[in-house]
Amino acid sequence: MANEIVETKAIEQVSDSLYKGVSDIIDNARQEVVVYVNKHSDLMFWHIGHYPMAAKFLRHCRKD
Repeated sequence: MANEIVETKAIEQVSDSLYKGVSDIIDNARQEVVVYVNKHSDLMFWHIGHYPMAAKFLRHCRKD
């Protein structure tokens, strides 16, 4: 009986450690994706704003 309790606690500790490790990996990956998407969204809009036709259109809109 005592051995079963010790084994159960050991399994719970390994399980908790595994869960924490996998959760950290997922959280880090999620954060990297957010940074990547934000960076490339900004670049995309910058390129659109500097596209010759868009730049001409925006200058025209700002005059009004």
